[in-house]
Amino acid sequence: SVGNRGERETMATLMEFAAMQLERETGTRSSFPEDAPADARPASVFWSLSASDSLSEHSEADGAKSKAVKATTLVVGCFGAGASSIESLLPDDSVEQLGLIILPELSVRGCRAKAGNKQQGLCALWRSTSDTGLVFCNVSHNIPPERATAFSRALLSSVVADRTIVVDTAHARDFGFSLEELGTTCVKSLSTTSERDAGRSPSAKDTIPPGGLVTGVAAATVAMCEVRGRSASLHVAVTPDDGSSHSTDAVIILASTIRDAAVGGG
Repeated sequence: SVGNRGERETMATLMEFAAMQLERETGTRSSFPEDAPADARPASVFWSLSASDSLSEHSEADGAKSKAVKATTLVVGCFGAGASSIESLLPDDSVEQLGLIILPELSVRGCRAKAGNKQQGLCALWRSTSDTGLVFCNVSHNIPPERATAFSRALLSSVVADRTIVVDTAHARDFGFSLEELGTTCVKSLSTTSERDAGRSPSAKDTIPPGGLVTGVAAATVAMCEVRGRSASLHVAVTPDDGSSHSTDAVIILASTIRDAAVGGG
């Protein structure tokens, strides 16, 4: 629609990394044939019974209304090491199930069974039992880039947080680094205007460099936070391109980043 296209164009002017994501909305990783129209169906949120009792009315600046959970901090772990870093941090008895975010075209078949309070294999929302203001989104589906905006819109309309922390991974080549320049996994970050105004912004050496390729749910979520005036930061574990697996390194470093930023309040 014209309204959605205008929103995407506005988002693209806010941050270079978001612009690159939005320009790739018809990218090759789409799950649809190239000659098929883009799937514009919204994502759905299925709340648990306990979460339903804590939902409250929320209105965006554009007048859009939704039922949402209020949180002090929302942590979004993107598919791969981002999601795994959340799982590694949280013992089963430390969270309660809030709900699931599902895109209509993604099958739930083959998902891992429910493990106690943590439903895995789906894009699940969990809430800390020791700090009810701390909510986690475990993005355990590989959301196609062209569907990331729909997913992020459902997420941010369902969880209204004072601060959002997003963790993801990328290869060194996506950030313009050579193997000589980047021999170990490191974290590069980016903050929204509101996050910077609160005094939480990465140092120059730790900032995502111009041209750094960030796509999918990570880019869409932080870009939408910027549009909505919310405090948010993106932390990307950048791994060397030396042919070996750095998944364990990325999980460890992202888990540490979440612990410092969300649990430690940094």
